[in-house]
Amino acid sequence: MTMHDPGSFTVDVPVADPKLMNVTLSGVFKQVVDRAPPVRFFTRSFTIVPEGSGYCICNEQLYLTFATSEQIKRSFKSSTPTMQVQQPVGVEASIVSAEANLPMQGETLQPVQQVMIAKFSEISGMLPQYSQLCLEQNGWDFDKAGKRFLQLKNGNQIPPEYFPQSS
Repeated sequence: MTMHDPGSFTVDVPVADPKLMNVTLSGVFKQVVDRAPPVRFFTRSFTIVPEGSGYCICNEQLYLTFATSEQIKRSFKSSTPTMQVQQPVGVEASIVSAEANLPMQGETLQPVQQVMIAKFSEISGMLPQYSQLCLEQNGWDFDKAGKRFLQLKNGNQIPPEYFPQSS
């Protein structure tokens, strides 16, 4: 179990174009299971590519080390973290519009679940909210959800509104 310090987080997106995005998250945390947990520093980077109607993390790297004395001094203060956003240079509008249309229904979904929803929706042809429902009902087991989907589809038990309407 860990406790992260959100006030220490930095997020950087050095590359963002329609075919590739790189995101790096850094910060400090403690392993709370230890009696006197040391403060540690992490950097986690993701390489993300479009896949179907969503995105896929094709590479992830995690780097852990002990925090520096300066990071330790600044960590776990009760003040509310501030967010600084820099407008990226040269980012095309298609990234923003594609991201706005992603089928990410809930804040509690993990990134891997969001990717699963997008992939299941692409394969099954169902709308993302129904793909999510199918995955949830099958314990987020992709294969089990796929088998159940095929059973219901072959038995004509899936309502037509679960699929996009043709124009």
